[in-house]
Amino acid sequence: MKLTPMLGRIVPRVALLLAVVATFVLALGLQAPNEGDVAWYQWMIHDWAAGHLPYLSHPVEYPPYALGIFLLPWLMGDGGYLINFMILALGLDVLVKLFLGWPRYRALYLAEQSWRAWLPLVLYSLAELFLGYFMLQRYDIWPMLLSVAGLFLAYRKRWFVAGLLLALGIGAKLYPLLFVLPLAAWAWQNGGKALKSYVLGGIAGLLPLAVISFLVPWWNFLLIQGGRGLQVESLPASVLWVAHLWWGVSAVWVRSTAWYELQGPIAFAAVPWVKVIFGVTVLLSVALSTVAVWQQKLKLTLPRLANLLLLPLTAFVIFNPVFSPQYMIWLIPFAAIAVLDSTWWPAVPLLVACVFVPSIYPVPDYFTGLQGLHCAALVTRNLLVLASWVGLVVLGATGVKFSFAESAHSPQEK
Repeated sequence: MKLTPMLGRIVPRVALLLAVVATFVLALGLQAPNEGDVAWYQWMIHDWAAGHLPYLSHPVEYPPYALGIFLLPWLMGDGGYLINFMILALGLDVLVKLFLGWPRYRALYLAEQSWRAWLPLVLYSLAELFLGYFMLQRYDIWPMLLSVAGLFLAYRKRWFVAGLLLALGIGAKLYPLLFVLPLAAWAWQNGGKALKSYVLGGIAGLLPLAVISFLVPWWNFLLIQGGRGLQVESLPASVLWVAHLWWGVSAVWVRSTAWYELQGPIAFAAVPWVKVIFGVTVLLSVALSTVAVWQQKLKLTLPRLANLLLLPLTAFVIFNPVFSPQYMIWLIPFAAIAVLDSTWWPAVPLLVACVFVPSIYPVPDYFTGLQGLHCAALVTRNLLVLASWVGLVVLGATGVKFSFAESAHSPQEK
């Protein structure tokens, strides 16, 4: 009996079963108590309803479209705000699975029909088993869905809607801004009309921000985020914390506002340098991703496009002085698709890293300083994400190198 036909029968059934099981496991989290973030979202809406404008009456650490997300559960009934918020998140997770497994979109992964086209749904469902807490108790699944939808629609040449969704994602969480230039390069390769439609969609999505600018200084959220120190989960903080545990290097694990940071002389001195490295690596990663997409021309496959978009996103996550556990939600759908690329291995560490997230938060010693295996889980997760970024850099640089080499050796037109 040949293996491929057998896999063609088994894998689709396993994928659908796993997607259903993962959704059911995620739904069990609907019984979880409110751990703080959702309560903060609800308080902001209460303050807004009382006539106090956000960004003026109190600081807000999110872009304006996030407030629209926070408003929806309140409109469904303030008394059930938490359960309403989580039900909406659960519904969005189902939409993500539909994007990954629906036949129309699954056909975009591979040129031929194959059981491998089910892998993104399988891998996403497995990864979310370790991230379910954050999917329901944070709003990151909203911009993640907008980003994934933008990826698929851009690849299907729905340029206006792709630009619109990407702009809405930027207005909700900012990080989809990393995809603007690479997808613009892809649109340009498809012609000036495609680029124009993509830009018009982005303008339409960002236009409300221009209107809101006359009412409130919403851009102040950048000052809040920019003023933060080394969050304990970040790569530099984890290295410093290990140095503290092993060699007694000065570092203090403390609560700061609504998050935990490492403080002390070394941490304070490192913050400016960490932010410089963060800015440089993200900008270089965006540039490399954009050039690589451009050089691929119209030969670009959807898995390769997902891989190249992972490059700036992974840089944004791993070099950020703030690395909250829910950031992994941003990565997993792109990594699940990128596994189908011919250069698949840089995406795998991102999916494996999800396994360690429950050992980082919420655990009892998180609030006083991770110890033992919990600390090891934190360091392992960060090293896996860092290894993925290195692999993605190699992928991007190799693609550009080969493309230039092909151009140099191609016969000149007479």
